[in-house]
Amino acid sequence: MVQIVYATVSNLASPIGGVIVQAAHVAHLRRAGFDAKLASTYQGGLPAWVDQEAVFEHSGRLLIGPDDVLVLHDSVPRHAFNRFMQMPVRRVFFCQNHYFLGGTLQHHECLSDFQFDAFLCVSEPIARHLRDVHGVADPVIIRPAVKPNATPSADKELQICYMPRKRLAAITAGEVLPTRRLPTADGSTMRPPTNWCRCLPIQFQHCVRIRMRLSEWWRRAIGRSSGTRPTQ
Repeated sequence: MVQIVYATVSNLASPIGGVIVQAAHVAHLRRAGFDAKLASTYQGGLPAWVDQEAVFEHSGRLLIGPDDVLVLHDSVPRHAFNRFMQMPVRRVFFCQNHYFLGGTLQHHECLSDFQFDAFLCVSEPIARHLRDVHGVADPVIIRPAVKPNATPSADKELQICYMPRKRLAAITAGEVLPTRRLPTADGSTMRPPTNWCRCLPIQFQHCVRIRMRLSEWWRRAIGRSSGTRPTQ
C-alpha cells in the first residue's frame, strides 16, 4: 500500500497548531483506509496533544519508496528541503503559513521551480499567494475542520474568535485600526481587530464535509502517476 508521510517538525514537546492540523489529516486518512503517518526526528513518539488516531514514526527508521508520497510543510529547513527534493519519491507541498516560505526558499526561487506533484493549502489567501508569487497553477484548498464538542453545553453564548497571527502586539497596542463596530451584550459597541473584518467572508464548512474532501482528493492523487498534479 502507498504510504502518505507527513513530514513534521522535530520539536514536538509543546503543542503546535500546524502539527495538530497535520495529525488531523493523518488520523482521518487512516480512518478512510490510507496508510498515512507523521514522521520527524522527534524521539518522544506521538504527542498527547494531537489526534490519537494518527500514527507517528521516527524518520530515521522509516522506509519510503518511489511510489510513496512525502508531504512537506512550509517551514522545512533548507538543508532538509534539499535532501527531500533529491529523494526518489512523489512529493506534495502542504502550506499553512506562506510567510514561513522565506525561511526555506531564496529570494529568487519559487515553489514552481521544484518538482512537486501537487500543492495543498488551508485558505484562499494562501492559495492566491501560491498562484501569484510562486507560479502554482492549481493549489487545492483543504480548510482545517472545526471539531465539535462531544458534550455541548446547554448554555449558548455568542462567541467571536479571530486569529491575530504575528501582529498581536500591534493589535493590543492599538496600532491596527478597526473598520467597523460590533454590538455587545449590554447594548454598547466594541471595535474588533482588522482580522475579524478580513475573516467575515470565510464560509465555515462542516467538519465531515471537509474530511470527505480530503479523502476524495487523496484517492485521486494516489491513483495518478508521479509528475501529474491532481485537480480540485
